[in-house]
Amino acid sequence: MTHKPNYQNIVDVALNRKPQRIPLYEHYVSYNMIEKITNTQLSRYYWGTPTELRLMFVNYTAFFRDYGYDAVSF
Repeated sequence: MTHKPNYQNIVDVALNRKPQRIPLYEHYVSYNMIEKITNTQLSRYYWGTPTELRLMFVNYTAFFRDYGYDAVSF
């Protein structure tokens, strides 16, 4: 079975329904930790231009998707 992120698992738990599987969720993952894991520099784009901020969010959300989280926290 291949693991695929699915936000519905979190919705089911919030509504007190049994999810397909236990949701994978972190309330907070620090930028420093994501940078170490992915070998990127997210934080340098945070206060940058709108284009740099978009790049930061693209990489930030990709981390959660690529590592199987069911939702992105921010």
